[in-house]
Amino acid sequence: NPLLSIVTIANWRHRQAMSRTFLSGMNCSFARAVDRLGDKWSLMIVRDAFYGMQTFLQFKRRLGVATTVFTNRRESLCTHGIWVRHQCREGVKRHSYRLTEAGRALFPVVVSLLQWGDTWISGKGHEPVYLLDKKSQSRIALMTVTSQSGQLLAPETITFARGLGLNG
Repeated sequence: NPLLSIVTIANWRHRQAMSRTFLSGMNCSFARAVDRLGDKWSLMIVRDAFYGMQTFLQFKRRLGVATTVFTNRRESLCTHGIWVRHQCREGVKRHSYRLTEAGRALFPVVVSLLQWGDTWISGKGHEPVYLLDKKSQSRIALMTVTSQSGQLLAPETITFARGLGLNG
């Protein structure tokens, strides 16, 4: 099984990397992404940025997150290039926060998690929010994984191959 051998190589090299502290050191894009975003508050902040929130007060009111938690997550999101801070006006200490290109690229991740929650937690007919295409006002399609030719893929129809970034 190619996946098993790739995972075994990664785990063998980073046996100690299984704790949250060391995920950034793993040679695995998934692990490094989870290390940056695997915290519930970070994901909620990114979600709310897509909802249009931009200021500390907006995030604080909507999420009810503790100031220290928000501050820590904000700094982490900025440090990792997911968010950028903008001064609201010259001479004013207030800032707004906007998603960078890397942050905006998380849109499919946020939509997938929302749709998963609608299906497996809220249940059909109990969705708290509908995502609509602004132009047509119709609901968006479920996120799927497709081949380059457009064929729908499932876990049993894919395989993993060693990438150029996997050393050894």
